[in-house]
Amino acid sequence: MSDPLRQLCADLAQRSAQHPEPLDPSHYPADWTTAVAALNTLLADVARSQQAHLRFIAEAAHELRSPLASVQLHADILASETDPEISRQALHYLQQGVARSSRLCQLLLEHSRLEVLLGKEPVRSSIDLVQLARQVISDHDALAVRRNVSLRLLAPTTCILPADARSLALLLDNLLRNALHHTPAHSTVDISIQQHEQRAVLLVSDHGPGIPESHWAQVFQPFWRAAGKHSGYGLGLAIVHDAVRLHAGRISLDNTPGGGLTVRIELPLAPSSSPQIS
Repeated sequence: MSDPLRQLCADLAQRSAQHPEPLDPSHYPADWTTAVAALNTLLADVARSQQAHLRFIAEAAHELRSPLASVQLHADILASETDPEISRQALHYLQQGVARSSRLCQLLLEHSRLEVLLGKEPVRSSIDLVQLARQVISDHDALAVRRNVSLRLLAPTTCILPADARSLALLLDNLLRNALHHTPAHSTVDISIQQHEQRAVLLVSDHGPGIPESHWAQVFQPFWRAAGKHSGYGLGLAIVHDAVRLHAGRISLDNTPGGGLTVRIELPLAPSSSPQIS
């Protein structure tokens, strides 16, 4: 092994995900400049990934702290309170805190699973997007009724995709939850599925307050929420974004006519797919 190569191996051995410092090009032959630059680009990517990982952990811990503090507070009240009405209220808030913590943990697990899948080739099968959409809409019927919101689907009879079924279901679930969360009572969430040039086009439109266009580039970042918004977790659209990336798709935002937000997703169709309108 040559001395420069031995030096490079020693320098790389000193680096890790926690300490991915760039290599000093002056330590290597001049004709190694391109290779050293490529290694430094890789090390910079490792550094950014590590920073994002640590930031995600810190933000997740911050989000969990509030509902867990509520659980602890109302558990303490239940342990010492003798007034039945106060105990009943404390139990109600404790159950809310447990439900909120459970939902956040579920979202964190879903997001982490997608991050892992993005680093490998997913196992795909033929999935009917229309059938899956009808199933997910049915799963949200009770929530829609509680919020007095109508769910409306416009779609062909079938739309076959090569997809990871669980990730595609997560995509639809989080899109509908997000739309229902922001749509006011006595309004409608519209779900549309179309086929165009070997791509499935999924549109989910709500009639809520919308998101300013200046924030559209940020909404897919984990834990992002608009200023003044304290409800929700800021993970739903991040999960949707990762699921779209997993399927080599595209995602964009638009304003819903009359007010609100429309999420547009394009996913590759199976090669033999053709629209069959019911």
